Amino acid sequence: MITVDQHGKRFGNEALSYHDFGRQMLDHMSGEREVFAWIVGDEKLMRKYGIGFAKPTPIPRQLFYAADYLVKGETVEELAGKIGVDADGLKATLATFNRDAEAGEDTEFGRGSTAYNHFRGDMDHKPNPNLATIDNAPFYAAKVRMGDLGSFAGIDVDSRHAVIREDGKRIPGLYSVGAAAVSVFGGGYPGYGSHIGPALVFGYRMGRDISELAAESGSADALERAMEVQV
Repeated sequence: MITVDQHGKRFGNEALSYHDFGRQMLDHMSGEREVFAWIVGDEKLMRKYGIGFAKPTPIPRQLFYAADYLVKGETVEELAGKIGVDADGLKATLATFNRDAEAGEDTEFGRGSTAYNHFRGDMDHKPNPNLATIDNAPFYAAKVRMGDLGSFAGIDVDSRHAVIREDGKRIPGLYSVGAAAVSVFGGGYPGYGSHIGPALVFGYRMGRDISELAAESGSADALERAMEVQV
């Protein structure tokens, strides 16, 4: 599959994380009235992989056609007309992509050139697990828009994930981890589990700190007060 704009042109490496690809989409369409794109594939794609909620053969597709989630065209020109994409632009994009897929190198955006790309590719497909031709009619498309997954701007914490005030001092007994705390990646998103992983690690450290605090005070009440935790 490829992802194209309303002119039928690719604008980025589709094998990046959804966070990074979303940034490419926003940058590319900064001058447009609406930010959206189309995932485009062929019958090979639908038979083996599917597109999003539309699962591969033999799962029925009628529901997705009826809901306008999945669009089908017997030719590239027909598909382009149905989704409002420039047909000549889409045909030219597919010609370039298919040539690159056969050679195993995406000359436009480097898709399939890193181990991260390969992680989500089909390692049984050669010569590149992230590139396959789109040339087996009929053709399919699904619309994609930007969405919110989480936040990087959680509550400010120190190195032990204790919540701190504006003056940098701790708020006694209050901790924050996971998506509720400021991201340990500083606004970046390396991939799946980027909220869950830190939540587990710093949640453990937080529990250890609370236990030490209770032991130092020698009071069960102190432990109860310390357990005011936001996750």
